[in-house]
Amino acid sequence: MPKIVDPDERRRAVAEAVFRVVCREGLEQASLRNVATEAGLAIGSVRHYFAGHTELMVFAMREMSARLMARLTVHADRLLNPSAPLPPAERRETVVRMLAELLPLDDQRRTEVIVWLSFVAAARTRPELRTHADELYD
Repeated sequence: MPKIVDPDERRRAVAEAVFRVVCREGLEQASLRNVATEAGLAIGSVRHYFAGHTELMVFAMREMSARLMARLTVHADRLLNPSAPLPPAERRETVVRMLAELLPLDDQRRTEVIVWLSFVAAARTRPELRTHADELYD
């Protein structure tokens, strides 16, 4: 019986492999081959989910942004909820927690900062990434 694979989950797992490679060795080493090896997949399996290196890098950039936005949205929803206004001290603490999401205060956020800065630096000289980096900043 063939193995059933959730394509979205597989794409996220490959993005995780990109993050690990970038964090450990830098964006320049995040080739399809290195990412496939890190993910424990054949390179053909990675190519099944991504047409090429650029598509993989763009997906990884967007995945990184989506994770951060999900965490920021939790705090923003609390701050902007008109039916449950927060007292001033709790508002201030929620803003602090929200801003802390952008700082490398634990392993997950440290990895995200390293990866995000690698993408931003690469976008300065790689037009295929620049457009997507600009979209994410907007």
